[in-house]
Amino acid sequence: MVGSARWRNARRNRQRGAATVEYLAVLLILASSLSVGLVTGLAKGALVDQVNFALCKSMVKAVRVLGVEVENTCVAPMPKNMPPCVTYKQDRLLGANGTFRFIRGELTGKDTIVDLVDPVTGDESALVFLSNEAGVGLEYNDSVSKGKFTSAMESRGLSPQGKLMLQGGTGVVYEFDSHEDAQNFLDSRRGNLFTRGLGVITGGKADALFDGARNLFNDITGNDDDDAPTPSGLTADLAIQAEAGLSYETGTQSQTNGASFRLDATANGEARGQFRYNFDGTSQIEVRFEGEVGLEGGVGANEHLKDQIPLLGDLSVTGGGNLAGAVGYRLRFDKHGNPTQFVLTTESGGGLQWKAGANRGHAGGQDGELTVNTYTLDLTNPENMDAFADSFPALAAGQLASPISPVAILTTDNPISRRLKENSVQYEQVYDTEGDMLGVDSPDSANEKGLKIKGVGIGFNDETAKRTLRTARYIDHSQPGSTWQNLAKCEG
Repeated sequence: MVGSARWRNARRNRQRGAATVEYLAVLLILASSLSVGLVTGLAKGALVDQVNFALCKSMVKAVRVLGVEVENTCVAPMPKNMPPCVTYKQDRLLGANGTFRFIRGELTGKDTIVDLVDPVTGDESALVFLSNEAGVGLEYNDSVSKGKFTSAMESRGLSPQGKLMLQGGTGVVYEFDSHEDAQNFLDSRRGNLFTRGLGVITGGKADALFDGARNLFNDITGNDDDDAPTPSGLTADLAIQAEAGLSYETGTQSQTNGASFRLDATANGEARGQFRYNFDGTSQIEVRFEGEVGLEGGVGANEHLKDQIPLLGDLSVTGGGNLAGAVGYRLRFDKHGNPTQFVLTTESGGGLQWKAGANRGHAGGQDGELTVNTYTLDLTNPENMDAFADSFPALAAGQLASPISPVAILTTDNPISRRLKENSVQYEQVYDTEGDMLGVDSPDSANEKGLKIKGVGIGFNDETAKRTLRTARYIDHSQPGSTWQNLAKCEG
């Protein structure tokens, strides 16, 4: 009985102790709330957010010291000079290609429209890029090669492909206040297949001639309200592309009416460097690596069925999926050539794709998802600049040299990667992606429908890829204890 009484007394003491701690915690919360109200009533702007965050962290820490576990929901103040969100992006590519034996040449025109939103104010803007590229390289497939190796592979139903290209090109950048203005401008330059094709053939010179003629007409007629927009910058690109694939086909030569089945496995990669000069005197360098793997399966008519029903031709239907990833960085400079910002970007995603074709022509589409993470580091911060100078000594000194690769920044321990983890602002943006394609492959020189010159083929492709922002959030790694916050103005 005595023991029971002691146990009940100890239990009541613990309960009173817990109640006292919880009571003190409530008092701390009330006191902190009153302090926040008092300070925010006297302060304005960014100071309010900074004080709120500091008081909130102190309150959470004090309550946890008292033994009460509470969730840290403190909201860090939004950093200064937050980079804009990319809410929409559309890439259109129109290209022509030609092959002679193992030599392949490509000519490509590309237009891009990018919608931007300021995450602090919600102000919208847009960019338009008009660019052209030419490339030369090596290609290996059954359209340009009929050697012993290819014949041996074909006898087993296998068909290897490969391509290695070196590409270079230039482009022009335009800035607009809204998507509508950017879209209207793009429609006036590359609004149909003819104007897009003219841009590819002339290397973009048609756009400059059009602008000049338009401004001259306005000067003669005295109409100054519709002058062509002035470019805001120029770009120069250099890229190396590699592609490999292997196809397996069965049932093609069956002596009974039926279908043939095909399985395609592909892998491709690209390393790209870009220099952009803005007419306000600023500039930027971008280095980017990307890769993709895909697997497709398809069905078509076999040769016997084609003979019975000639209208079928080479009709086939395929479907499959792909996984893609990319890593790169952008380095921005001020008017005096001093580095001001370093941005590391990673992309990962995948999707489903489908395609229908006949007689080497094809049309198709794709849908998927893409996650983009960006880490923005302010190089006007002395500690950040020291880390950059340690990792990029030549660029920091204003010298042109081979920079560290984006992959190395991600996979090795170096000053810039450590600083990105400690002091960058990280965005995570998730996009819905879609696209469509239309093209004609280089014809087989052995086919009577192709060109009659041995080893020669030509083709073209028209592709569109879009990404639309679904969700966006950020975290400021320079603020200890900060948590992920939604970028509401970008999403809405």
